[in-house]
Amino acid sequence: MSTERPPTIDPPAASRWANSLRDAAPWLHEEVARRMADRLQWIKLQPLAWADWEPMRGGLAGHAMVAKHYPKARCFVVEPNPARLQAAQRALRKPWWAAWGGSLGRPVFAMPGEGTVQMVWAN
Repeated sequence: MSTERPPTIDPPAASRWANSLRDAAPWLHEEVARRMADRLQWIKLQPLAWADWEPMRGGLAGHAMVAKHYPKARCFVVEPNPARLQAAQRALRKPWWAAWGGSLGRPVFAMPGEGTVQMVWAN
């Protein structure tokens, strides 16, 4: 048995990543989201509500694919970082005239309540 400990994450690097703000997710995150979204066709149960966990990192294109696949489901967007939350609100907020159709299809920018969602999209 080895006595070597696994490497740790560099605290400054982890902090820099946690606080980073980008206009778009890394290309690999978008590709993973696309591949994950391809598998949604195999899920037979349709969620009434789903949560997108950190879409600014996981990919806005992935968010759009899931929203298109579940158009009748309510979407909660969870972004713990305030700067990324504002960026997500700018990127995902529907136009003012979309409010005429009611709240369906417009994301809720908040942590969902316990037992509220049937699916969490976390890329």
